[in-house]
Amino acid sequence: MTNHLTRAEEQIKSNKSIELVKKSLSLYFEELDRRKWLKQIQEEYDLSFPKYRVMSKEEYNIYQSSLNMIVEDIDLYESLENIPKIEIDYSKNESYMTFDDYLNEKKIITESKKEVSEFTRFFIPKDNYDEEVQNYLENSELYQNLLNQKKEKEKENIIIENNNILYQGDFGSINYMSAATALANYKFNEALAQSDIKIKKIFDDIYKENIGWKGADNKVHNVQSKSVVNTLEKTMNEVSKIIGIDK
Repeated sequence: MTNHLTRAEEQIKSNKSIELVKKSLSLYFEELDRRKWLKQIQEEYDLSFPKYRVMSKEEYNIYQSSLNMIVEDIDLYESLENIPKIEIDYSKNESYMTFDDYLNEKKIITESKKEVSEFTRFFIPKDNYDEEVQNYLENSELYQNLLNQKKEKEKENIIIENNNILYQGDFGSINYMSAATALANYKFNEALAQSDIKIKKIFDDIYKENIGWKGADNKVHNVQSKSVVNTLEKTMNEVSKIIGIDK
């Protein structure tokens, strides 16, 4: 029997199309459905034609006699909690049929009318197994991990067009754009501070405040926020030179 679940997992690992994965999973859940249906038929058959039956008292006594375990004046059969079972002999039972016969062509006999009807059993799968497939994918650690990896890769390849310029949208570029925006905000606030002495005092209080900063020498230095912004501008200028953009 084809292991459709194993195939689906291999397809996920091989980065096959999601539609192909879903098809394999649908076949897997259909097979589960088929097994469940077959089990129900087997249980029904076992009720109609059980393999074993409980020994009668006479049969049990014969059985005990064959083992030389007869004890006079003691009714062992009545005292048994679990009466032994023996295999049922269906050789003289005309209504008996094998499981395959029962599965493929069950004969239903109505005792009162002695009518016989025949039909063949078929397993009828659901129209689709979309819900089962979706639940599996949502709870599959393998699929979710690969999906997240794919998303991360897609994020690193984002390209955004704005004013006829193509911008990279990966995480590093976003950080760089954030730095450029922060520098622009600083320049605006600095210019605004020059126009009003009260605003300048607020500006100086904020940007001249000392903060701890770990330098390239692995030592922590007390620096002004303004110094960090100035360093940001110098760093961006150096990056521009490296990538060949003159200021």
